Amino acid sequence: AIADCAWLKKDTLMCGKMADGYEFNHMVNSQLTVTIKEASSAFVGTYECIPQPSYPGDTESCFFSLKVIVVAAVGGSVPGIACIAGALGVLAWYLLKR
Repeated sequence: AIADCAWLKKDTLMCGKMADGYEFNHMVNSQLTVTIKEASSAFVGTYECIPQPSYPGDTESCFFSLKVIVVAAVGGSVPGIACIAGALGVLAWYLLKR
């Protein structure tokens, strides 16, 4: 699990320690946003938010993939760097509040 979270009150979500490589901004309304700090192919896949207790139809899933961004120097050179390939990933999971 990336994080174990529980609703303490109607509008208060408490999350325990996040797994390495993930961050949670502690802002919750109808969404919970988890940021992947240094995205790589190791993080690609389907993620699910499973409320506890869970009932059929309660889960929401999203698929995370990488988008490679290439930046090339025009009209000059960049010392030691021909291009930069990177990716930023932000997962938004919708929580079903009871």
